[in-house]
Amino acid sequence: MAQELFTPDGMAAKVAELYALNQTQLNAQANLIQSSFKDWVDDNFTLTTDQAAYLSGLNGTFLTELTNATSDSVRKRHSIKLSTSGDGTVGSKFFRFIKCLKGAYSTGGVNEVIGELEFTIAYQ
Repeated sequence: MAQELFTPDGMAAKVAELYALNQTQLNAQANLIQSSFKDWVDDNFTLTTDQAAYLSGLNGTFLTELTNATSDSVRKRHSIKLSTSGDGTVGSKFFRFIKCLKGAYSTGGVNEVIGELEFTIAYQ
């Protein structure tokens, strides 16, 4: 798979590449994300020195939940987006993720679950 920049456009390109895979291939990628998140990101995105250092520092519960949310979203082909705010030159860097699920069920009707995962990098 091609490496993309870790930018909103790069994330969109990576998601499009992933979702062009058949389900077996996509499940294999989701398994790699689950088993070795940091390596998968490093293999699939061209990171700046600062981004690589930040990735290396992710740990604990945050990393576990991020890994679970990402692998699950990929496996189920949920929408995945990256947004940024601030110029990155001043203040503290925050990395957030939000996973939303919306479900609808009706007897005899169409039943669906729609998911969205959004990563946000903000400088404050």
